[in-house]
Amino acid sequence: MTFFLQSKVTSLFLYRGLCTRQALPTKIVCLTQVVSADELMDDEEYEDIVEDMRGEGGKYGNLVNVVIPRPSPNGEPVPGVGKVFLEYADTEGSTKARQGLHGRKFGGTQSAPSFIRRASLRREIMTAES
Repeated sequence: MTFFLQSKVTSLFLYRGLCTRQALPTKIVCLTQVVSADELMDDEEYEDIVEDMRGEGGKYGNLVNVVIPRPSPNGEPVPGVGKVFLEYADTEGSTKARQGLHGRKFGGTQSAPSFIRRASLRREIMTAES
Protein backbone atom coordinates (compact mmCIF):
# COMPACT_ATOMS: atom_id res chain seq x y z
CA MET A 1 0.00 0.00 0.00
CA THR A 2 1.41 3.37 -0.98
CA PHE A 3 0.93 6.42 1.20
CA PHE A 4 1.68 9.97 0.05
CA LEU A 5 3.13 10.72 3.48
CA GLN A 6 5.33 8.71 5.81
CA SER A 7 3.54 7.84 9.04
CA LYS A 8 6.17 9.55 11.23
CA VAL A 9 5.87 12.77 9.26
CA THR A 10 2.09 12.35 9.22
CA SER A 11 2.01 12.30 12.99
CA LEU A 12 3.88 15.59 13.15
CA PHE A 13 1.89 17.76 10.77
CA LEU A 14 -1.68 16.63 10.38
CA TYR A 15 -2.97 18.27 13.50
CA ARG A 16 -2.95 22.08 13.38
CA GLY A 17 -5.12 23.85 10.89
CA LEU A 18 -4.74 21.53 7.94
CA CYS A 19 -8.38 20.53 7.78
CA THR A 20 -9.88 23.94 7.31
CA ARG A 21 -12.65 24.84 4.94
CA GLN A 22 -11.25 26.16 1.68
CA ALA A 23 -13.31 28.09 -0.83
CA LEU A 24 -11.28 26.77 -3.75
CA PRO A 25 -11.00 23.04 -4.37
CA THR A 26 -7.71 21.21 -3.96
CA LYS A 27 -6.82 17.62 -4.81
CA ILE A 28 -6.82 16.55 -1.16
CA VAL A 29 -9.94 16.10 0.95
CA CYS A 30 -9.79 15.80 4.72
CA LEU A 31 -12.47 13.98 6.69
CA THR A 32 -12.44 14.61 10.44
CA GLN A 33 -13.67 12.40 13.27
CA VAL A 34 -14.51 9.49 11.00
CA VAL A 35 -12.41 6.88 12.81
CA SER A 36 -11.43 6.44 16.44
CA ALA A 37 -8.02 5.67 17.88
CA ASP A 38 -9.33 2.33 19.18
CA GLU A 39 -10.40 1.27 15.68
CA LEU A 40 -6.92 2.05 14.33
CA MET A 41 -4.92 0.06 16.87
CA ASP A 42 -5.60 -3.37 15.35
CA ASP A 43 -3.65 -3.97 12.11
CA GLU A 44 -6.42 -5.93 10.40
CA GLU A 45 -9.09 -3.43 11.33
CA TYR A 46 -6.84 -0.60 10.14
CA GLU A 47 -6.35 -2.28 6.75
CA ASP A 48 -10.12 -2.82 6.49
CA ILE A 49 -10.75 0.86 7.20
CA VAL A 50 -8.18 1.93 4.60
CA GLU A 51 -9.77 -0.34 2.00
CA ASP A 52 -13.27 0.86 2.91
CA MET A 53 -12.18 4.49 2.55
CA ARG A 54 -10.44 3.65 -0.73
CA GLY A 55 -13.69 2.09 -2.00
CA GLU A 56 -15.87 4.98 -0.84
CA GLY A 57 -13.45 7.62 -2.08
CA GLY A 58 -13.00 5.87 -5.41
CA LYS A 59 -16.67 6.34 -6.21
CA TYR A 60 -16.07 10.04 -6.83
CA GLY A 61 -13.01 10.08 -9.04
CA ASN A 62 -9.48 8.83 -9.58
CA LEU A 63 -8.32 8.34 -5.99
CA VAL A 64 -4.54 8.13 -5.89
CA ASN A 65 -3.92 7.88 -2.14
CA VAL A 66 -5.51 7.34 1.24
CA VAL A 67 -3.76 8.36 4.46
CA ILE A 68 -5.14 7.53 7.89
CA PRO A 69 -2.87 8.46 10.80
CA ARG A 70 -2.59 5.77 13.47
CA PRO A 71 -2.09 6.02 17.21
CA SER A 72 1.43 5.48 18.49
CA PRO A 73 2.02 1.95 19.83
CA ASN A 74 3.80 3.39 22.88
CA GLY A 75 0.83 5.58 23.81
CA GLU A 76 2.31 8.95 22.81
CA PRO A 77 -0.26 11.39 21.39
CA VAL A 78 -0.34 11.44 17.60
CA PRO A 79 -1.80 14.47 15.80
CA GLY A 80 -4.25 13.64 13.04
CA VAL A 81 -5.72 10.49 14.58
CA GLY A 82 -9.37 10.42 13.61
CA LYS A 83 -8.76 12.13 10.27
CA VAL A 84 -8.77 10.57 6.82
CA PHE A 85 -6.99 12.17 3.88
CA LEU A 86 -8.10 11.34 0.35
CA GLU A 87 -5.87 12.48 -2.51
CA TYR A 88 -7.36 12.66 -5.98
CA ALA A 89 -5.74 12.98 -9.40
CA ASP A 90 -7.73 16.18 -10.01
CA THR A 91 -10.01 18.67 -8.32
CA GLU A 92 -13.05 17.32 -10.14
CA GLY A 93 -12.77 14.08 -8.17
CA SER A 94 -12.04 15.82 -4.87
CA THR A 95 -14.96 18.21 -5.36
CA LYS A 96 -17.35 15.33 -6.03
CA ALA A 97 -15.99 13.52 -2.95
CA ARG A 98 -16.41 16.56 -0.72
CA GLN A 99 -20.00 16.96 -1.88
CA GLY A 100 -20.81 13.25 -1.79
CA LEU A 101 -19.26 12.56 1.61
CA HIS A 102 -20.68 15.66 3.30
CA GLY A 103 -23.03 14.59 6.06
CA ARG A 104 -22.26 10.88 5.64
CA LYS A 105 -22.09 8.99 8.90
CA PHE A 106 -18.99 7.00 9.76
CA GLY A 107 -19.21 5.20 13.07
CA GLY A 108 -22.19 7.32 14.07
CA THR A 109 -20.41 10.63 13.44
CA GLN A 110 -21.35 12.91 10.55
CA SER A 111 -18.47 13.86 8.31
CA ALA A 112 -17.73 17.41 7.23
CA PRO A 113 -15.14 17.07 4.45
CA SER A 114 -12.86 19.96 3.66
CA PHE A 115 -10.04 20.67 1.24
CA ILE A 116 -6.40 20.88 2.25
CA ARG A 117 -4.19 23.41 0.54
CA ARG A 118 -1.10 21.77 -0.94
CA ALA A 119 1.11 24.70 0.10
CA SER A 120 0.04 24.31 3.74
CA LEU A 121 0.69 20.61 3.58
CA ARG A 122 4.20 21.08 2.14
CA ARG A 123 5.06 23.82 4.62
CA GLU A 124 4.03 21.63 7.55
CA ILE A 125 6.03 18.66 6.20
CA MET A 126 9.20 20.75 5.83
CA THR A 127 8.74 22.12 9.35
CA ALA A 128 8.28 18.62 10.75
CA GLU A 129 11.36 17.26 8.99
CA SER A 130 13.74 20.04 10.06
